[in-house]
Amino acid sequence: MKKRGLILIVAGGTGGHVFPAIALNTELRDRGWKTSIITDARGQRFTKVENGTQIYQLTSARPGGTIISGLKRSLFLGISFIKAIILIKQLNPSLVIGFGGSATIPSIFAATLLGHPSILHEQNSILGRANRLLAKYVDLIAVAYPNVLGIQPRHQSKIVMTGNPVRAEIRAVAYKKETNSKQILVLGGSQGAQIFGQVIPKAIKLLPKDISNKIVIYQQCRDEDIENVKAEYAKIAVISNLSTFFSNIPELMATSCLIISRAGASTIAELNVIGRPAILVPYPSAMDDHQTANALNMTRCGAGWMIPQKEFGPIALAERLAACLSSSNILQSASISSAKIGQPNATQKLAEAIENLCGSPTRTTL
Repeated sequence: MKKRGLILIVAGGTGGHVFPAIALNTELRDRGWKTSIITDARGQRFTKVENGTQIYQLTSARPGGTIISGLKRSLFLGISFIKAIILIKQLNPSLVIGFGGSATIPSIFAATLLGHPSILHEQNSILGRANRLLAKYVDLIAVAYPNVLGIQPRHQSKIVMTGNPVRAEIRAVAYKKETNSKQILVLGGSQGAQIFGQVIPKAIKLLPKDISNKIVIYQQCRDEDIENVKAEYAKIAVISNLSTFFSNIPELMATSCLIISRAGASTIAELNVIGRPAILVPYPSAMDDHQTANALNMTRCGAGWMIPQKEFGPIALAERLAACLSSSNILQSASISSAKIGQPNATQKLAEAIENLCGSPTRTTL
């Protein structure tokens, strides 16, 4: 297949930014494009590709409220901007696409300064702060939700609805029907969630025995919590499989009747593509509380239930679990609703938007 130039993909910070970027990377390589990825130290942990893609890293600083931390961020941003200019000059990409995170800001600014077309991809229901800053400079803003908050009226013409790219492994199990009627998968985001280990065993203990005796738990735990959580499940004689990382997440999603999770955009996109219902507990410290907005979209569509973390206790969770697990109709209805809002072709749609823009770029310069 003839190579058609290079697309520079930028994503940093969290798996929520990096995972859809990797999915796009695979799709573009399959279409004959060369690709390179820019990330930061945190994003590097999730950036694992085996198709010859070159990966570059920019320096970033963690957020902080002190004057020193602010100066440090400004210094690192300036250094990263210079590095991005040098790198983009060297690579001469056909287009630069940013998925959010600290690496996106200097990279998109550099692309704009050097006259390269660019796209932002927003995974959440609320435009992220980096993307908000960059919206005026890019050619397109690809979104995963309709009516994304934070996009100014003058930028509405740049919006293209693509959905959130998901891994090929997720799409491969999208139509799997052989679910375990009592298997529950617990995901805590890329860092795990301590509160899940504290609350979920206690909630299961409150369930009627005819329900709790059949439950099988697969739960992601932080390394420092795993032994305590294992002991809690042992007390109530519930079959549990605990790990800091499951390599077969797509298969576990597909075979579980219910998922308990944070409300990160990538996780929700994967649930919807597979068609699985979820109890969502938004991470309260997420920027601009975007996880609550993500979860509300699921609940409005009938695809899941939201419990704010401050209300996420054993009694509240036990009541929700009892209602879900005592009636297959409830879970089946939510599963159908989840699949209805799934966007399995998001990766292809985003790749098509890139190819269309590469044919006719219209840019705003600095």
